[in-house]
Amino acid sequence: MKRKISIVGILVSIALITIISSVSASSESDQISKGFDAIKEKIDHLKMEKAGNSVVAEINGASIDKEQFTFYKSNLELTYSLQDKGPIPNDKELVNNLLAEKLVVQQAINQGITVSDEEVKKAIDYQRNIYETFEPADKDQALALELMKNRIRISGLTDDEFWNSDFVKEGYKESILGGKLMMKLISDGTVKDPEGFNAYKQELLTKVYNKVSYTGIK
Repeated sequence: MKRKISIVGILVSIALITIISSVSASSESDQISKGFDAIKEKIDHLKMEKAGNSVVAEINGASIDKEQFTFYKSNLELTYSLQDKGPIPNDKELVNNLLAEKLVVQQAINQGITVSDEEVKKAIDYQRNIYETFEPADKDQALALELMKNRIRISGLTDDEFWNSDFVKEGYKESILGGKLMMKLISDGTVKDPEGFNAYKQELLTKVYNKVSYTGIK
């Protein structure tokens, strides 16, 4: 049975989205593979220089390190290239996007929202099962699968190691916290819908924007 792919939300800080492109599937697959090879090379270089953990932006205890930023930016560059879109947002805009997600997590925790280890495990198991068993119904789904395959490949981990890794668990935990906060805010009338929640995220950043500390970001 064919099922719609839903792996796109697996790691929120890296933005793996469905690709819409006009070139052939085979050339797209090759472009994705080469793109992720380039991403891995950048990340490996940061690790070799021991620069990956250096902070590029920080506010209220929420921080974005250079490795997170580099992965996010490089992934977005690949995505835009596949979509034949224009230039990606500037570095400060990209960092602000990541900071906004961190502030959402903080806000969720401050409002008493929690996520159990069991919830995280169930979410990961569910998404992994979809990833490993679904049959792509169209070109876009096939490309989304190709993105995820390459994401796992460049991690250097086996499938089991990847899905059980701390960074995947943390990504899911943050995603679930954000989702629970959104549902709470919709329920109490603070926002009307996901679009309103996106505006809410930006408001969180706007309120503290003048206090954000940037390092090497323009």
